[in-house]
Amino acid sequence: MYLRLVDENGANLIKNITIEPENIRVEGNFINSGFRPIPSNKFAEPDADIRKYDDSLFLFIVDELKFEHAINLNNTISMVLEFDARFAEFPCGVSYFISTKLNFNNQNTALDNEESELKLLTEIEI
Repeated sequence: MYLRLVDENGANLIKNITIEPENIRVEGNFINSGFRPIPSNKFAEPDADIRKYDDSLFLFIVDELKFEHAINLNNTISMVLEFDARFAEFPCGVSYFISTKLNFNNQNTALDNEESELKLLTEIEI
């Protein structure tokens, strides 16, 4: 799950250094919660599909039907993201959970799964 933090004008808050990844804390209601910052990909072509993940956060996902991430951006901004997922299993015995719903501020938030239902991107306006 990739998360892009934007302002009311759609500006990426990590890219313009309003929020610095080293000041972010992510906690979940599950073991091994956390995130990995995704910096700008300096080697990709400017219009490459992978560039849409530049300056985002990769949130660790759990094998649960419902879970949440509490994200603290600094001493004054924090948020809770609540997820619903579904269980999927391949015939070869490999199974995984796919996020299907994201609730933020008591509103459903869109999950962009154009590339793959296992590789999701969402924007959160702060």
